[in-house]
Amino acid sequence: RNSDEDQEDSNLIEKDALESRRKRKKAIRHDINQAREQGSIPLDAPILPIVVGGTMMYLQWLVHGRPDAMRPTDEALERAASDIKNFQAMDGDTFDSTGDEEIEVKRESSQEEISDAALSTGWNAAVDYASSLGKPFKARVDKLCGKDWYRLRRILEVAYTAGAEKASEEQLQAVYSGERFGGLGMRGYDVRCFFLCPDDRLKHAEVIDRRCEDMLQRGLLNETASLSIAGELPDDGQPARAIGYRQTLDYLRRKDAKRQDNAAFNAYV
Repeated sequence: RNSDEDQEDSNLIEKDALESRRKRKKAIRHDINQAREQGSIPLDAPILPIVVGGTMMYLQWLVHGRPDAMRPTDEALERAASDIKNFQAMDGDTFDSTGDEEIEVKRESSQEEISDAALSTGWNAAVDYASSLGKPFKARVDKLCGKDWYRLRRILEVAYTAGAEKASEEQLQAVYSGERFGGLGMRGYDVRCFFLCPDDRLKHAEVIDRRCEDMLQRGLLNETASLSIAGELPDDGQPARAIGYRQTLDYLRRKDAKRQDNAAFNAYV
């Protein structure tokens, strides 16, 4: 067998895996929707579902329901992304494809000390601009922790979709109802959440490092590339922003890519 035949077999395996994954996701969605419509899962059934893992965002969606924020239009997505990029450039920072900060401006020991305010000119301007779009958006901006570009961009997406610049105060107040929809709690389920916190952060970091190396050895690069080519990782989708996929996509899509680029691979790892 030659390398071309091996590569062809590998491609077929990956294609079959992707198709199997799509069918499984479709079947799961069908079963969930059917169970909800028919009420075939009694609340007093002797079953204890256990959900393991997931970010806080997904857990909140599961327990409390879908957020009240409206779905942004394509125009709002494009405009918000462009505006955030311009604000980021004012800080001279480097950002990945999702708008999250990768490398902040580095100070050289020989350079004159630069104040944090000077380093955050773009962020401060972006915050002021988003806050000026209306009280509901200012309230959300005030809750941001640090330079959270992703959530700030989300605020702009909603503001642009709602036409904040021309909307009345009453219309703006209706943008965020404060109500969530479809949560397990609303359906009568008793949900208990438990969090495991390591007592030794250094050992925990070592475990994470080993897991990351294991993910690479098990084919994270090939998996990400295959999903991206198949259209399973759209830029505006949540999976593409997930830790692991996000960094891998940036590595695979980097500019001026070349073979045996050890520097780029080391930076990615």
